[in-house]
Amino acid sequence: MALIREATVLIRGKVRHIDFAPAKAGGEYATVQVENEGGISDVSLSPDIVSKLNAHALKLDTPVSWVVRPYIKSGTSRAGNVYAFMTYIYQSQTE
Repeated sequence: MALIREATVLIRGKVRHIDFAPAKAGGEYATVQVENEGGISDVSLSPDIVSKLNAHALKLDTPVSWVVRPYIKSGTSRAGNVYAFMTYIYQSQTE
């Protein structure tokens, strides 16, 4: 199966929550929950982007306007249950 990149989309909203996780190669990954009138979406940040955006300085209700790429995570849990959910991968910041 080939991996085909989806088109990017613009997401605007306010920061609702941020989780950080250590990366094996150093630095940290982050998942930022962005809330707008349409609901809440998770945006994944790589260690490089966490550093470039100074993600540790993002506060709740900080407005963001980001270009993101949709990504479907799927698999089978340890209990044998199939799962799938959509997240977004940060691409760039808009002006």
